[in-house]
Amino acid sequence: MANAVEYSKHMFKKLLGDFQTDEDLENVFLYNNYEGFGEDFKDFNNLRFLEKGVFLNNIIWFCFSIKPKKEDVFDNESSVFVGFINCKFASKDIDSLEQAQISEFDIHAGFFLRIVKDVDIKLNENFPATQIEQNLAFQHKDSFYKGHEFEEVKSYFEDMTVFEVGKDSVVMTSKPKVKAQYIISYSSSCVRLPLGEVGDGMRELFAESSPLLFDNVFSALTSTYWEHAFLELYRAVEAIYQIPKVTSLKESLGDRAKDLSVIDLARACYEKLGWRPFEKESLKSLLRIISVQELEKLVDFGIINQPEDFGTEDDRRNKIIEKGAEEIYKTRNKLVHRIYYYRESIATDAEWQNLLKFLVIFVSSIYSHYSKFLK
Repeated sequence: MANAVEYSKHMFKKLLGDFQTDEDLENVFLYNNYEGFGEDFKDFNNLRFLEKGVFLNNIIWFCFSIKPKKEDVFDNESSVFVGFINCKFASKDIDSLEQAQISEFDIHAGFFLRIVKDVDIKLNENFPATQIEQNLAFQHKDSFYKGHEFEEVKSYFEDMTVFEVGKDSVVMTSKPKVKAQYIISYSSSCVRLPLGEVGDGMRELFAESSPLLFDNVFSALTSTYWEHAFLELYRAVEAIYQIPKVTSLKESLGDRAKDLSVIDLARACYEKLGWRPFEKESLKSLLRIISVQELEKLVDFGIINQPEDFGTEDDRRNKIIEKGAEEIYKTRNKLVHRIYYYRESIATDAEWQNLLKFLVIFVSSIYSHYSKFLK
């Protein structure tokens, strides 16, 4: 069990170690004569770090859980929190997160002591050492000293924002990294493109259960160029190109493949046989899965022209699939290979939004269709 005294010593050593001897530091502590102190340090003992990492080069994230007061185990009823350093959230971002059942949380001293050590929080570089020394280093020499005020001590460390994930949030049961990705996707400091409702559609994809999807969706949301956002969503489609054929193969093998997952079978086909999907045909196969109404969005959004002389409804559907696959694949090739004789670059934000809007619908539909194979 974590020792609050040792964690306090660690925090003050980091803060005042350059100005005080170890003997002096023994006499430094946080003010603790306030209502709720005991509960704060129950939380200190009940806190369990789940995971931490780094996004976008310098955003540190961490996830922790607080077990129910009378329980000895952590489960889905535990309170879950996600914190960030070097990531700003505007008031409008926090309002949007609240609508998504995720609320900003004001951490107390018990949480802070654990976070400073276990996440390795640094001092705020905006404060010169002389200011820290002048304001904090000699308070304990005062005859009326009752401890350093928590809020003052906290202000000299890196700024952090912590959120509590509500029980009804779409990411409550997701892994810690996915929770963090979802929350950052609301930060206007990290989402630079004018995504509008496309961004909302991308965030809804975090409700899917497949781990193949989340990194691409997060990268699309935080892209600084439309081209990169398109390619990330395309990669989410590309990741399951082989699934339609592999599911058919597994079915044909019957009991001989009953203990082999579709993903493992696809991996074996790739590693042992060098089997790679033919991209354009694979794209057509996946487009055949989605509904007619969803396919018609290719026309409605102006991604392809209205098919001419389409004959029967099946003929029209097949022509939309053919033209849609060609248009999406050509856009992909132009961006990946810089093939300039393909169509001109998409010129406006609205055109990009429409293309991404369709890809979001497409990704959602095909991942839902194959969800039982992609976990």
